[in-house]
Amino acid sequence: RDLHSFPTRRSSDLLVVSYNVSNSGSGGGIYWAYHNNVNRDNITNCLVANNTASGAAGIYCNYGARIVNSTIVRNNNTSASNTAAGVYSYNECSILNSIIWGNRDNSGEANLSGSYNC
Repeated sequence: RDLHSFPTRRSSDLLVVSYNVSNSGSGGGIYWAYHNNVNRDNITNCLVANNTASGAAGIYCNYGARIVNSTIVRNNNTSASNTAAGVYSYNECSILNSIIWGNRDNSGEANLSGSYNC
């Protein structure tokens, strides 16, 4: 199922996103495109696992989000692009107390890329 067609949410909490496939590029698990200049948007207490895309298979953050207490594991980027299989952030994503592990692209381990703070 391609999650690009789902409505945008300002916050995700206690969400399991797994075994999804994006046939149109990035964001096999979560494609985060919302931007709010006042408050950072949150992805909290989420499991993002075993998703597939041709770029950023786990989470693609088009604007700065905050990933908190989440686990992003075993996502598969089907290309060797410059967008990591785990988390790709276009505009400074903050990652706090989270596990990002075992995400792969065609060239091997690919957990993080883009602009982020850990």
